[in-house]
Amino acid sequence: MVRVGIIADDYTGAADTGVQFAKKGLKTAIVRDSQRIGAVAERVDVLVITTESRADPAEVAHAKVASAAEEFKKAGVGLLYKKIDSTLRGNIGVELDAALNALNVPAVILCPAYPKTGRTTVGGWHYVNNILIEDTEIAADPESPVKESHIPTLIQSQSRSPVTLIDVSKVSEGVQRVADEVVTHLKQGSQIIVVDARSQGDLKVIAQALSALDQPLLICGSGGLAEELPDAFGLGSEQGDRVAVIAGSVSKVTAQQIRWAETALNVKVIQIDMHRVFLGETERSLEVTRGIEEVRDAFEVGRDVVVRFAESQRAFEAIREVGRRMGVADGEMRRRIGDVLGRIALAIVKDRNLCGLVLTGGETAFNVYKALDVLEVEVEDEIVPGIPTATIVGGPASGTQVVTKAGAFGDEDALVTAIEYLRKKR
Repeated sequence: MVRVGIIADDYTGAADTGVQFAKKGLKTAIVRDSQRIGAVAERVDVLVITTESRADPAEVAHAKVASAAEEFKKAGVGLLYKKIDSTLRGNIGVELDAALNALNVPAVILCPAYPKTGRTTVGGWHYVNNILIEDTEIAADPESPVKESHIPTLIQSQSRSPVTLIDVSKVSEGVQRVADEVVTHLKQGSQIIVVDARSQGDLKVIAQALSALDQPLLICGSGGLAEELPDAFGLGSEQGDRVAVIAGSVSKVTAQQIRWAETALNVKVIQIDMHRVFLGETERSLEVTRGIEEVRDAFEVGRDVVVRFAESQRAFEAIREVGRRMGVADGEMRRRIGDVLGRIALAIVKDRNLCGLVLTGGETAFNVYKALDVLEVEVEDEIVPGIPTATIVGGPASGTQVVTKAGAFGDEDALVTAIEYLRKKR
């Protein structure tokens, strides 16, 4: 089932972007009619549509892109990429407005740089071989001349959405700084966030930052940024060998199983700081980011992880009492716990090191599936009585292997058995 949807404004752009995914072993196809998206999406990993709208009147381009975006949304695509010309030709702003409205996502990240072909962006100014785009032959293009080199200015003249810029000095500070900047711009109301890039390394940083975010965004760029997305989002055919356990159950059985996994497999246990979760959305988001970073650090050194919010029923009761003193009712507490675990799971499934998930507790499984926009789950096997395995269908985790376990089910080694099962099956 389709995992990535790409909307290009001409065929050559569709092909040079699609090949970035195909060379990673992902089955990729190009279609010309948006009405074909639903049928083809069932049998490919990456689906590209060429709208042939670069030289169209603005209203025609808007309608074509809106239709394509709506069809991708119906197909349950997990990652959508709007391919644009690296020399900024076409109805970029209009088409971004169309896609944003159709997808109902908060913003688009726009990074048209393609350093390998001499296209770079610094301070929002776009260059071809170190020459401003307006001073090249592109300014005299017969169908779509580009006479403005400053990307925010150009896009704002074409779009109704607020446009802002993350400059290259921020990108050079690394993945976390870029992710933080995106969050800041979103809070300030930006809907089109232009990002500088002057090297392929910058594009790698940007792609990794986008994969670390826990909310859906439209990504827009040329073949340059597209090249970095498969690895950043864990989309390559080479599957990882790490397992993540999302433990929402506080039963004694689950606690014993986690301790045994720590001993037998050196699993890293990541404890969510519920006090921060109770403080409000800002602190909760920071705690989610910390949890995601700990997971990634563990994966990078070859360790599986358990993410949990309480180590025992007694600890849970203490957390509940803290929440009550802070004015957080039991229902709201459960909602926040589900939100945090779901957001961390969403980031985990994008990690190239992941080979499968273990979900303990029925409410945990439901919240994680909800966060992952899962369309359905194909039940496949049973590793031990009462502990089934399945494959997720639809959304950003489509194809991911998962084991679900009721909190009080299983012997002491049940989690170890689940982790080893997923690793062998990859």
